[in-house]
Amino acid sequence: MYKLLGRTLAYPMQRQKALSHFHEPGSEKCEAFVENQKNVISFAGADNPLSNFFPCTIHVFGIHHRSAEHAFQYVKAIRCGDLSKATAIHAAETALDAKMISKTIQINDEFIDKQEKLMEEIVNAKYDLVEAFREILDKQEQSTLFAESVYDDFWGTGLNKAGTEHTDHRKWPGQNVLGQIFRKIVSTRRPAPPRRSESVPRNLQAASQRHISDMLSSIRKSNKRADKQASTMQDHSRSPLKSMRTNRRKNAGYKTPMLTLSEKNHWVRTMIVVSARS
Repeated sequence: MYKLLGRTLAYPMQRQKALSHFHEPGSEKCEAFVENQKNVISFAGADNPLSNFFPCTIHVFGIHHRSAEHAFQYVKAIRCGDLSKATAIHAAETALDAKMISKTIQINDEFIDKQEKLMEEIVNAKYDLVEAFREILDKQEQSTLFAESVYDDFWGTGLNKAGTEHTDHRKWPGQNVLGQIFRKIVSTRRPAPPRRSESVPRNLQAASQRHISDMLSSIRKSNKRADKQASTMQDHSRSPLKSMRTNRRKNAGYKTPMLTLSEKNHWVRTMIVVSARS
C-alpha cells in the first residue's frame, strides 16, 4: 500500500500515475506559476517581525504575552475552557512550544466563530506595541499583499515561501486571513503621508516670471544709461567749457532722481524676492 497526498494507493502503477501529475509548490510545471509578484510580501518564521512567532511583548486580554502566537493560543485555551493548557501556553518559552501545546485543545464552535476577530485584536495590539512590526506595515502601499507562507489553509496561503511567491495569488489554496488582517491595518491605521505644500498655479507662475524678467530688463537698461552718463562725464571733464555747454544742452529739463542707483537696484531686488515668494 502506498500513501500519496493523503490518499492510499494499492498498486505501484497507480502511484506512478499520481506522481506524474504532482509538482513542488512554485514549480514552473504549475499552470499558476509566475516569475515574480512585486506586490506580494511573504512571511514565516520567528525571525520575521510579521510572523506571529516573532518574539515580542504584547499586552492584550489583560495579560503580557511573549508573542502574538502565545496570545492567540492562550485565548483559545481560555475560550475553550482548558485552563491548564492556558497556563502552560503562557509559560511556554517559544511561540512554537505554545503552538504545540494548543494542538491538544478541544476547540468549540463559539471559538471558531470568533477566532478571526480575536486575531485582529491581537494584531492591532502588536501594531501599537512592537516597533519592528509597525515600521514594516507603515512603509507599504494599500495594494501590497501580505502572505503568510505556511501550510495553513485558513490563516496562511496553504503553500511554503517558494510556492507563495511563484504562484498566482488568485490560485493560492489557503484563505490567507492573517495577511488580510495586515492589509486592513495598512488601509485604516497607517499614518497619512504629509501633505504637500500647495503649489502656485501655472498662470500665476508664468505671470511672476514675466514680471521678474521685466524688472531685470529694467535694471540692465538703467545700468547702461548710468554707464553711458559716467563715460560722457569723464570725456567732458577734459574740457570744462565744452562740458558745461554739452551738459546744459543735454540736461535741459532733466531732473535728478530721488533715489541713487544703488538704492534703486536694492529696491528692485527686494521686489523680485517678494514677487517670487508670493
